[in-house]
Amino acid sequence: MARRIATMPTAALVATRRLLRESTTRELDAQLLAERDAQSAMGRTQDYFEGVEAFLAKRAPVFRGV
Repeated sequence: MARRIATMPTAALVATRRLLRESTTRELDAQLLAERDAQSAMGRTQDYFEGVEAFLAKRAPVFRGV
């Protein structure tokens, strides 16, 4: 499992962990806004574009954590 996680996009993993941790103290509306903002931010990363390009090329992505 550690090897699998090590190949995933670092920024997205950090954002997901933060969202999960903070979800215990937020109201639903605030959590949804936080998730929207995180998705928007992750959609501007190089790892996002690498994931899309890899999908279209039918190859495994190589994430670099940026």
